[in-house]
Amino acid sequence: AFEPNITAFKVLHKRYHQNSKVTLYHNGCGEQEATKSLYIPCYRDYEISGLAAYDQAAIEEVNRKIIASRPFYFFDEKKIYIKEVKTAIKKMDNLTLAPHLIKIDTEGSELSVVLGAIETIKKHRPVLYIEKPNDQLLELLERLGYKMVYQGKNNIIFEG
Repeated sequence: AFEPNITAFKVLHKRYHQNSKVTLYHNGCGEQEATKSLYIPCYRDYEISGLAAYDQAAIEEVNRKIIASRPFYFFDEKKIYIKEVKTAIKKMDNLTLAPHLIKIDTEGSELSVVLGAIETIKKHRPVLYIEKPNDQLLELLERLGYKMVYQGKNNIIFEG
């Protein structure tokens, strides 16, 4: 599992650190190795880590939607903010992995993750579980010989 957000990483570590079938990496994945800012929407002292993304404009839009929806009675829009955290990005291809499954839920960076894992994907042909793949990613997967085997509301499973 790759998790760039330290708060979410700690939760995963607490749950899986003794499981020999799970390897945890405290970094994100992408097309190029780098250090990038991860933007995490927060309300009061609570991180909404499931909506964190590397695209600041997208997170600002998420915050606008949260404020507009007024999600609960005592909601105070002054308590919502964006936390910026510097994170390491690694290419999966630079690691010695032989995955059977790759789940990608990166709030808009799915194509970059696949491009950084392209050789791993070609070599090991894992099942790919991807949230909201864009058209460019769908075309790439088709060229790699992957077929859609399941489509949910936001997720698609591909087999190669």
